[in-house]
Amino acid sequence: MRLYSVRFFLQVFIRYILALISKLRYEHTILFHLGEIKYVFHKSRKMAEIFPQYTFSSDEYKHDVNLILKVANKINQKATLLSTDYEREKMIHDYLCKNVIYADIGEESHSIVGPLLKGKGVCDGISKAAKLLFQLLRIDAHVIKGNAKAMDRMIWEPHAWNIVCINGDWYHVDITFDNTISNNCIRYDYFNVCDEVLKKDHMVECDSEYLKLKCNKSMDYYELTGRDFHNFDSLREHIRFCLNRKCDNIQTRVMMTTTKKSWRDCLLKNYCIPILKHHLL
Repeated sequence: MRLYSVRFFLQVFIRYILALISKLRYEHTILFHLGEIKYVFHKSRKMAEIFPQYTFSSDEYKHDVNLILKVANKINQKATLLSTDYEREKMIHDYLCKNVIYADIGEESHSIVGPLLKGKGVCDGISKAAKLLFQLLRIDAHVIKGNAKAMDRMIWEPHAWNIVCINGDWYHVDITFDNTISNNCIRYDYFNVCDEVLKKDHMVECDSEYLKLKCNKSMDYYELTGRDFHNFDSLREHIRFCLNRKCDNIQTRVMMTTTKKSWRDCLLKNYCIPILKHHLL
Protein backbone atom coordinates (compact mmCIF):
# COMPACT_ATOMS: atom_id res chain seq x y z
CA MET A 1 0.00 0.00 0.00
CA ARG A 2 2.84 2.35 0.81
CA LEU A 3 4.52 1.64 -2.52
CA TYR A 4 1.28 2.41 -4.33
CA SER A 5 1.01 5.72 -2.44
CA VAL A 6 4.54 6.73 -3.42
CA ARG A 7 3.91 5.86 -7.04
CA PHE A 8 0.63 7.73 -7.05
CA PHE A 9 2.27 10.80 -5.51
CA LEU A 10 5.09 10.57 -8.04
CA GLN A 11 2.65 10.44 -10.95
CA VAL A 12 0.76 13.46 -9.63
CA PHE A 13 3.99 15.33 -9.04
CA ILE A 14 5.31 14.61 -12.53
CA ARG A 15 2.06 15.88 -14.06
CA TYR A 16 2.43 19.02 -11.96
CA ILE A 17 6.03 19.54 -13.08
CA LEU A 18 5.10 19.02 -16.75
CA ALA A 19 2.23 21.50 -16.38
CA LEU A 20 4.61 24.00 -14.80
CA ILE A 21 7.13 23.61 -17.64
CA SER A 22 4.36 24.06 -20.21
CA LYS A 23 3.18 27.21 -18.43
CA LEU A 24 6.68 28.64 -18.47
CA ARG A 25 6.95 28.08 -22.22
CA TYR A 26 3.49 29.25 -23.28
CA GLU A 27 2.46 31.83 -20.67
CA HIS A 28 5.80 33.52 -19.98
CA THR A 29 6.76 33.80 -23.63
CA ILE A 30 9.59 36.23 -22.93
CA LEU A 31 11.52 33.20 -21.55
CA PHE A 32 12.32 32.10 -25.08
CA HIS A 33 15.85 31.11 -24.06
CA LEU A 34 14.59 28.09 -22.12
CA GLY A 35 15.79 24.85 -23.67
CA GLU A 36 15.34 21.37 -22.27
CA ILE A 37 14.25 21.26 -18.64
CA LYS A 38 15.28 18.18 -16.66
CA TYR A 39 14.12 17.23 -13.19
CA VAL A 40 14.91 14.65 -10.53
CA PHE A 41 12.40 13.50 -7.93
CA HIS A 42 13.69 12.43 -4.49
CA LYS A 43 11.13 9.96 -3.15
CA SER A 44 12.35 9.87 0.44
CA ARG A 45 12.11 13.64 0.84
CA LYS A 46 9.24 14.13 -1.61
CA MET A 47 11.24 16.88 -3.24
CA ALA A 48 12.42 17.62 -6.74
CA GLU A 49 15.34 19.37 -8.34
CA ILE A 50 14.80 21.13 -11.66
CA PHE A 51 17.68 21.72 -14.07
CA PRO A 52 16.81 24.19 -16.84
CA GLN A 53 19.08 24.45 -19.85
CA TYR A 54 19.38 27.58 -21.96
CA THR A 55 19.75 28.06 -25.70
CA PHE A 56 21.20 31.57 -25.38
CA SER A 57 24.02 33.03 -23.34
CA SER A 58 23.05 35.73 -20.85
CA ASP A 59 24.35 38.50 -23.14
CA GLU A 60 22.62 37.05 -26.22
CA TYR A 61 19.36 36.75 -24.32
CA LYS A 62 19.49 40.35 -23.05
CA HIS A 63 20.32 41.59 -26.55
CA ASP A 64 17.37 39.83 -28.16
CA VAL A 65 14.99 40.85 -25.35
CA ASN A 66 15.89 44.50 -25.93
CA LEU A 67 15.28 44.14 -29.67
CA ILE A 68 11.95 42.40 -29.11
CA LEU A 69 10.78 45.03 -26.63
CA LYS A 70 11.68 47.79 -29.09
CA VAL A 71 9.50 46.15 -31.73
CA ALA A 72 6.73 45.53 -29.22
CA ASN A 73 6.83 49.10 -27.88
CA LYS A 74 6.48 50.54 -31.39
CA ILE A 75 3.39 48.42 -31.91
CA ASN A 76 2.16 49.35 -28.44
CA GLN A 77 2.48 53.07 -29.12
CA LYS A 78 0.25 52.79 -32.20
CA ALA A 79 -2.22 50.53 -30.41
CA THR A 80 -2.68 52.92 -27.47
CA LEU A 81 -4.05 55.52 -29.91
CA LEU A 82 -7.01 53.22 -30.57
CA SER A 83 -10.08 53.54 -28.40
CA THR A 84 -11.16 49.94 -27.69
CA ASP A 85 -9.56 46.60 -26.85
CA TYR A 86 -11.28 45.13 -29.92
CA GLU A 87 -9.47 47.62 -32.17
CA ARG A 88 -6.17 46.94 -30.43
CA GLU A 89 -6.70 43.20 -30.72
CA LYS A 90 -7.45 43.52 -34.44
CA MET A 91 -4.33 45.63 -34.90
CA ILE A 92 -2.16 42.88 -33.36
CA HIS A 93 -3.87 40.29 -35.58
CA ASP A 94 -3.29 42.42 -38.68
CA TYR A 95 0.32 43.24 -37.78
CA LEU A 96 1.29 39.59 -37.44
CA CYS A 97 -0.58 38.63 -40.63
CA LYS A 98 1.21 41.37 -42.58
CA ASN A 99 4.69 40.99 -41.14
CA VAL A 100 5.13 37.27 -40.45
CA ILE A 101 5.59 34.56 -43.07
CA TYR A 102 4.63 31.05 -42.05
CA ALA A 103 7.97 29.23 -42.19
CA ASP A 104 9.94 26.85 -39.99
CA ILE A 105 13.48 28.18 -39.57
CA GLY A 106 14.30 26.08 -36.53
CA GLU A 107 13.82 26.80 -32.84
CA GLU A 108 13.43 30.54 -33.38
CA SER A 109 10.24 30.02 -35.38
CA HIS A 110 8.70 28.27 -32.35
CA SER A 111 9.37 31.25 -30.05
CA ILE A 112 8.72 34.99 -30.16
CA VAL A 113 12.15 35.54 -31.74
CA GLY A 114 11.19 34.23 -35.19
CA PRO A 115 7.96 36.22 -35.68
CA LEU A 116 9.08 39.48 -34.04
CA LEU A 117 12.74 39.65 -35.12
CA LYS A 118 12.97 37.48 -38.24
CA GLY A 119 9.45 37.85 -39.64
CA LYS A 120 9.08 34.07 -39.79
CA GLY A 121 7.35 31.60 -37.53
CA VAL A 122 5.02 28.66 -37.11
CA CYS A 123 1.81 28.34 -35.12
CA ASP A 124 3.27 28.22 -31.61
CA GLY A 125 5.76 31.01 -32.30
CA ILE A 126 3.05 33.24 -33.81
CA SER A 127 0.69 32.50 -30.92
CA LYS A 128 3.41 33.26 -28.37
CA ALA A 129 4.21 36.55 -30.12
CA ALA A 130 0.52 37.48 -30.06
CA LYS A 131 0.34 36.54 -26.37
CA LEU A 132 3.25 38.88 -25.57
CA LEU A 133 1.77 41.78 -27.56
CA PHE A 134 -1.67 41.30 -25.97
CA GLN A 135 -0.05 41.11 -22.55
CA LEU A 136 1.80 44.41 -23.04
CA LEU A 137 -1.54 46.01 -23.96
CA ARG A 138 -3.11 44.50 -20.81
CA ILE A 139 -5.44 42.32 -22.85
CA ASP A 140 -5.92 38.97 -21.14
CA ALA A 141 -4.89 36.16 -23.50
CA HIS A 142 -3.45 32.65 -23.48
CA VAL A 143 -1.81 30.25 -25.92
CA ILE A 144 -4.01 27.23 -26.58
CA LYS A 145 -2.49 23.89 -27.58
CA GLY A 146 -4.38 21.21 -29.42
CA ASN A 147 -4.88 19.80 -32.91
CA ALA A 148 -6.31 21.23 -36.11
CA LYS A 149 -7.14 20.30 -39.69
CA ALA A 150 -5.88 22.63 -42.40
CA MET A 151 -8.42 23.24 -45.15
CA ASP A 152 -6.36 21.39 -47.74
CA ARG A 153 -5.73 18.38 -45.48
CA MET A 154 -7.90 15.75 -43.86
CA ILE A 155 -5.59 14.82 -41.00
CA TRP A 156 -5.38 16.33 -37.53
CA GLU A 157 -2.00 17.84 -36.67
CA PRO A 158 -0.58 19.53 -33.54
CA HIS A 159 -1.47 23.20 -33.51
CA ALA A 160 -1.50 26.32 -31.32
CA TRP A 161 -3.63 29.46 -31.32
CA ASN A 162 -4.87 32.09 -28.86
CA ILE A 163 -7.84 32.66 -26.63
CA VAL A 164 -8.48 36.35 -25.91
CA CYS A 165 -10.75 38.19 -23.48
CA ILE A 166 -12.52 41.23 -24.94
CA ASN A 167 -15.09 43.13 -22.84
CA GLY A 168 -15.35 40.21 -20.43
CA ASP A 169 -16.00 37.54 -23.07
CA TRP A 170 -13.52 34.95 -24.35
CA TYR A 171 -12.89 34.36 -28.06
CA HIS A 172 -10.68 32.07 -30.12
CA VAL A 173 -8.18 33.78 -32.44
CA ASP A 174 -6.12 31.70 -34.86
CA ILE A 175 -3.73 34.15 -36.51
CA THR A 176 -1.77 31.36 -38.20
CA PHE A 177 -4.84 30.10 -40.07
CA ASP A 178 -5.91 33.62 -41.06
CA ASN A 179 -2.34 34.30 -42.19
CA THR A 180 -2.10 31.23 -44.42
CA ILE A 181 -5.59 31.10 -45.99
CA SER A 182 -4.73 33.77 -48.55
CA ASN A 183 -1.56 35.36 -49.91
CA ASN A 184 -3.38 38.44 -51.20
CA CYS A 185 -5.18 39.87 -48.20
CA ILE A 186 -5.73 39.58 -44.46
CA ARG A 187 -8.50 37.14 -43.63
CA TYR A 188 -10.67 37.04 -40.50
CA ASP A 189 -12.18 33.56 -40.72
CA TYR A 190 -10.69 32.63 -37.34
CA PHE A 191 -10.83 36.02 -35.62
CA ASN A 192 -12.92 36.10 -32.44
CA VAL A 193 -14.89 32.93 -33.06
CA CYS A 194 -16.79 30.82 -30.52
CA ASP A 195 -16.30 27.19 -29.47
CA GLU A 196 -19.05 26.02 -31.82
CA VAL A 197 -17.40 27.58 -34.89
CA LEU A 198 -13.89 26.53 -33.93
CA LYS A 199 -14.63 22.87 -33.25
CA LYS A 200 -15.23 22.09 -36.94
CA ASP A 201 -11.46 21.97 -37.47
CA HIS A 202 -9.81 22.57 -34.07
CA MET A 203 -9.57 20.47 -30.90
CA VAL A 204 -8.24 21.79 -27.58
CA GLU A 205 -6.05 19.36 -25.61
CA CYS A 206 -8.31 17.30 -23.35
CA ASP A 207 -6.30 18.16 -20.23
CA SER A 208 -5.95 21.88 -20.99
CA GLU A 209 -6.68 24.15 -18.04
CA TYR A 210 -8.31 26.56 -20.49
CA LEU A 211 -11.19 24.24 -21.35
CA LYS A 212 -13.04 25.94 -18.50
CA LEU A 213 -12.91 29.25 -20.40
CA LYS A 214 -16.02 29.00 -22.55
CA CYS A 215 -16.23 30.96 -25.77
CA ASN A 216 -19.99 31.19 -26.15
CA LYS A 217 -20.13 34.23 -28.41
CA SER A 218 -18.65 35.19 -31.77
CA MET A 219 -17.60 38.75 -32.51
CA ASP A 220 -17.72 37.91 -36.19
CA TYR A 221 -15.71 40.35 -38.31
CA TYR A 222 -17.73 39.75 -41.49
CA GLU A 223 -21.04 40.30 -39.73
CA LEU A 224 -19.78 43.37 -37.86
CA THR A 225 -18.54 44.98 -41.09
CA GLY A 226 -21.54 44.03 -43.25
CA ARG A 227 -19.59 41.62 -45.44
CA ASP A 228 -21.55 38.47 -44.68
CA PHE A 229 -23.96 37.63 -47.53
CA HIS A 230 -26.74 35.07 -47.79
CA ASN A 231 -28.04 35.93 -51.28
CA PHE A 232 -26.51 36.97 -54.58
CA ASP A 233 -28.45 40.22 -54.97
CA SER A 234 -26.93 41.81 -51.87
CA LEU A 235 -23.51 40.42 -52.80
CA ARG A 236 -23.67 41.96 -56.28
CA GLU A 237 -24.66 45.34 -54.88
CA HIS A 238 -21.78 45.25 -52.42
CA ILE A 239 -19.29 44.41 -55.18
CA ARG A 240 -20.69 47.18 -57.41
CA PHE A 241 -20.34 49.62 -54.50
CA CYS A 242 -16.71 48.56 -53.90
CA LEU A 243 -15.86 48.85 -57.60
CA ASN A 244 -17.32 52.34 -57.77
CA ARG A 245 -15.04 53.27 -54.89
CA LYS A 246 -12.08 51.67 -56.74
CA CYS A 247 -11.31 49.27 -53.90
CA ASP A 248 -8.11 47.29 -54.45
CA ASN A 249 -9.43 44.27 -52.58
CA ILE A 250 -13.01 43.06 -52.09
CA GLN A 251 -13.33 40.57 -49.26
CA THR A 252 -16.65 38.97 -48.38
CA ARG A 253 -18.08 35.79 -46.93
CA VAL A 254 -20.77 34.05 -48.96
CA MET A 255 -23.00 31.81 -46.84
CA MET A 256 -24.39 29.81 -49.75
CA THR A 257 -23.68 26.35 -51.12
CA THR A 258 -22.96 26.68 -54.82
CA THR A 259 -20.40 25.93 -57.51
CA LYS A 260 -17.78 28.36 -58.72
CA LYS A 261 -19.46 28.51 -62.16
CA SER A 262 -22.93 29.31 -60.81
CA TRP A 263 -21.44 31.87 -58.44
CA ARG A 264 -19.62 33.53 -61.34
CA ASP A 265 -22.64 33.42 -63.65
CA CYS A 266 -24.94 34.90 -61.07
CA LEU A 267 -22.56 37.76 -60.36
CA LEU A 268 -22.17 38.62 -64.04
CA LYS A 269 -25.82 38.18 -65.01
CA ASN A 270 -27.32 41.49 -66.17
CA TYR A 271 -24.23 43.33 -64.97
CA CYS A 272 -21.54 44.64 -67.26
CA ILE A 273 -18.47 44.43 -65.01
CA PRO A 274 -15.34 43.72 -67.07
CA ILE A 275 -13.04 43.75 -64.05
CA LEU A 276 -15.01 40.87 -62.52
CA LYS A 277 -14.83 38.94 -65.76
CA HIS A 278 -11.09 39.36 -65.74
CA HIS A 279 -10.78 37.84 -62.24
CA LEU A 280 -13.51 35.20 -62.40
CA LEU A 281 -13.24 33.69 -65.87
